[in-house]
Amino acid sequence: MDGNAFSYLYAIEWPIFALAGVVIWWLVLHTAPVTPAEREERKAFEAAQRARRLAGQLKGEGGAADEDRNTRPAKELTGEGEPAREGG
Repeated sequence: MDGNAFSYLYAIEWPIFALAGVVIWWLVLHTAPVTPAEREERKAFEAAQRARRLAGQLKGEGGAADEDRNTRPAKELTGEGEPAREGG
C-alpha cells in the first residue's frame, strides 16, 4: 500500500464534507421559514397555556399532588417510585 495515514484520512474526510455540504444546501432550500401568522398563533397558544396555569394556581389546583401526578410515570420508569396498580 502506498501513501501515508494523512492521505487515507483526506480520502475519507473530503467526501464526508461534500456530503454534509449537499445535505445542508438541501435543508436550506427546503425548510420553510416561520410565517408571521404561525408566529402569532404560537404566541396565542403560549398565552392561553400561561392563563390556564395561572387560573389553576389561583383555584388552588397544582402543588405537590399535581407534581406527583405528572412525575409518577418518570419515577416508575427510573425505579424511584412504586409501580402503578391497575384496577382500583
